[in-house]
Amino acid sequence: MGQNLSAAPAKRPTDRETFIVEAMTIEHVDEVRELERRCFLTPWPKESFYYELERNCMARYIVLRRVAEDAEAPAEAAESPGLLQRIFGGCNRVHSNSVVGFAGLWMMVDEAHITTLAVSPDHQGKGLGELLLVAITEISAAHGAKMMTLEVRPSNLIAQKLYEKHGFSGHGVRPHYYSDDGEDAVVMWSEELGAAKSRQRFQELRDSLRRRLTWESKL
Repeated sequence: MGQNLSAAPAKRPTDRETFIVEAMTIEHVDEVRELERRCFLTPWPKESFYYELERNCMARYIVLRRVAEDAEAPAEAAESPGLLQRIFGGCNRVHSNSVVGFAGLWMMVDEAHITTLAVSPDHQGKGLGELLLVAITEISAAHGAKMMTLEVRPSNLIAQKLYEKHGFSGHGVRPHYYSDDGEDAVVMWSEELGAAKSRQRFQELRDSLRRRLTWESKL
């Protein structure tokens, strides 16, 4: 998969919009697949998501759902601290229960490999991509990851800038990594998650994003 983040301008709040970040389930797959088609040139087949959710014990996937303003948050907490987050931002009054973003990773011993991260083109520029990154970083740390890694297109400067902001840096290139057009992939690694400098940066960025979006977490 890949990383989908655009240079869409930030939008000024007009009315309250509510989102929920929660664990991806089979019930989300159809919406995730439709969103993936809008974000990536070569989306995964539906069966791949079924495999990831039902059979891949290394996989952890989350969705960002837009919900009606009066909707109740899910009754049960997610499996990782900070995962279930109710976010209030600015937008119009349309009520829906649609998936507007998703992210995933593979836990491989003490490393977390980000497999995908995407936000609907209609909701980019609001900080939601960063919110998903914060959520999967929390998941990674909660499952004992010491570092995180990912592949990103050299042409996707917006995504690279976000990852660099969160302490990732480039560590090599995978030639012709993307099958759709043969573009290379930049391999990025995070700093050690448990390092004092890394923890401080993450907390400051998380707090800043929280002030921007305003959210409630069920820990």
